[in-house]
Amino acid sequence: MIPVAVDSRAARREHVVVSYLVWPLFLGAATVVVWQVAGPSGDARSAFLVAIGLIAVLFVLERLLPCRASWDALRDPQLAHDVAHGIVQNELGTRLGEVALAALLAWSGPGADHAAALWPSTWPFAAQVILVVFLADGLEYWRHRFLHEVPWLWPIHALHHSAGRMHVLKGGRLHLLDLLLRYVVVFAPLIAVGIPRPLVLWYTVALLIIGPISHGNLALRFPGWVHRVLVTPPEHHLHHACDLRLARGNYAPVFPLWDILFGTYRHPDTHPLGDVGIEHDPVPATFLRQCLTPLLLWRRLGSFDVPAAAAGASLDVHAPR
Repeated sequence: MIPVAVDSRAARREHVVVSYLVWPLFLGAATVVVWQVAGPSGDARSAFLVAIGLIAVLFVLERLLPCRASWDALRDPQLAHDVAHGIVQNELGTRLGEVALAALLAWSGPGADHAAALWPSTWPFAAQVILVVFLADGLEYWRHRFLHEVPWLWPIHALHHSAGRMHVLKGGRLHLLDLLLRYVVVFAPLIAVGIPRPLVLWYTVALLIIGPISHGNLALRFPGWVHRVLVTPPEHHLHHACDLRLARGNYAPVFPLWDILFGTYRHPDTHPLGDVGIEHDPVPATFLRQCLTPLLLWRRLGSFDVPAAAAGASLDVHAPR
């Protein structure tokens, strides 16, 4: 019996070690692979193909290190819809975003020479990528925050929060208008002021690396300080909480510093996570109607509690005013 007990303790220690190593090893390996495949141009198409492989790896890891059994992706009735949104809506949103970006840049015209001169083009390329990802994340922080706090914008983002569980495929559960706004609010301003477009598009690559694992159903461990440096799964799960005190925070997808600076940071070590999703979820259950979610909710904006909806709360369109 003693050897069995010893083996059991050793197995627990190994499990703890693995739970600490999965996240940094995954991000490190993913970054190296994407860097090699996407090249200096940050080719989003190549990065997207790599991201599919990364999602497959995470899908397997979720089977080995699940955080919650109730979040099992294979038992998720919305699994097929999540896949469809990740393929169809992401593709359409990207195409529309590129068209909008081209139109906005053509309309704004030249004139970014002085701003471009301020860009540290002599820095090592990797340092420039980190800087542009940090700046883009700041704009994304406000875009994301406005989607939660402006009533008429919330219906665009509701689909992403309608998931009652977290797993790797929830990261791509986005409406095409959500993605379109990223091109308009994040990419266009940075390119318009003279930051090279290939550098700006590395923000998409960063999201393709960190986004899937941030939504993953993985039992991982972290030193407390890590949650303040990069977005981790426990930190991002808080943003998907039904509890508004938690959901009204952790907006930045990559660097929590933006939340820390603007007072919306929630640390997972001091904020226990309960249920995730939207209480009294109004998002339809079928794929086609989910694609129409913004139209359906805009049409009935006057029939639900606007402050709650803007905060990403119940958005119960059937409730009285």
